[in-house]
Amino acid sequence: MGHLSNQSDYIQAVNNYNNKLYWFVTPVYQKFWKFYRTFTKISFYVKN
Repeated sequence: MGHLSNQSDYIQAVNNYNNKLYWFVTPVYQKFWKFYRTFTKISFYVKN
């Protein structure tokens, strides 16, 4: 049983890490995506 509890602790740690990563990455990614779309629009208008 000890091995099983260690495994569940590991899974919980991984889930915790993924949650923190998600909360950190998502806003950064959204900002980057907005910036990227604005940039492509601007470059599109500049080309034409």
